[in-house]
Amino acid sequence: MNYIDIHSHVLPCIDDGAGDMETALEMLRMAQAEGISDIIVTPHYTSGRFRADSRRLQEQLDKLREKVSEEGIPVNLYPGTEVYYRGGLEEKFESGELCTMNGTEYVLVEFSPMEDYMHIRAAVDDLFGMGLHPILAHVERYQCLCKSPQYLRELKNMGCEVQGN
Repeated sequence: MNYIDIHSHVLPCIDDGAGDMETALEMLRMAQAEGISDIIVTPHYTSGRFRADSRRLQEQLDKLREKVSEEGIPVNLYPGTEVYYRGGLEEKFESGELCTMNGTEYVLVEFSPMEDYMHIRAAVDDLFGMGLHPILAHVERYQCLCKSPQYLRELKNMGCEVQGN
């Protein structure tokens, strides 16, 4: 069975993931050995810390794809971003500075583990209003959702997707 990984920090020298090309290739070999055939690379986009814009992401992705081909690693790679939610994201998406999941309307979004539920819910509404379809990254980290599972059901009923580690 083949799996698709939609949350990966395998691009080298972009964020806190792979520190170099060889580490990235080793990560991909391990993923392939586990049955993963496709990976959406999702470097962090966090104001003030990691700011991998779409141009830089695509450059690194092209380099990694080339190495993957040379090494014969049978894993397909696609662009994406793990976006730390904050105001003003609409213009970043509209300008093309931020990538969605392989050019679709889906966007991987994260929050602080201590974030208030009403903020997460409002953000999900905001993203839908932008024409985006949010996927909550590492949903098991959000204390408000762990303490009150009905909140997670509410988000799912709104159409929000979730990703767990």
